[in-house]
Amino acid sequence: MGPSATVTDFFSANKTFDSLYSKNVQQLSGKHWTPMLVAVKAANYLAETDGAKILDIGSGVGKFCLIGAKHFDKCSFYGVEQRKDLIAEAERVRNILKIKNVDFIHNDFAKLNFDDYQHFYFYNSFFENLVEEEDVLIDNHFSNSGLYERYTNALHKILKDRPSGTKLVTYQSTQHEIPADYQLIESHFNSKLNFWLKK
Repeated sequence: MGPSATVTDFFSANKTFDSLYSKNVQQLSGKHWTPMLVAVKAANYLAETDGAKILDIGSGVGKFCLIGAKHFDKCSFYGVEQRKDLIAEAERVRNILKIKNVDFIHNDFAKLNFDDYQHFYFYNSFFENLVEEEDVLIDNHFSNSGLYERYTNALHKILKDRPSGTKLVTYQSTQHEIPADYQLIESHFNSKLNFWLKK
């Protein structure tokens, strides 16, 4: 996109938004980053109440958070990611777009205080711990099946402890991390995108 492009221009199409990222990150977009249409639809469900604090669990390069924050500026979006290089990429793009209502946290999600957030987005980021080495995101430092099980169990417990009315959106999830007391409200994109509500 040319030097005269505005911030709004970058939100005109998925490929245009991806152009903000480095070439390496762009090549991973189809498999690892939330598509724009999915991000907008998911954020619309999670951000229905002004002032909501929404956490993306395993936020990667921040695509869901940045798109959600742009469209719903009365809510705050947070992304937690354990890879420092992906956090740096997310923050770089945030600074280009000058979006204020989004923050990225370099940490293991299980170490966060989930009481600080009301609603949650989860694009099956744990699955990368099960894939073949050559298909692992960025590097294989975090890749093993033991981590997949640990993270899935940890998220299940965290979600189970959330109060009634908590909203959750999952994309391409196995649903193993979702407690039984979450009700499926809507499904989209051939059941890849699911909206949940804690009873």
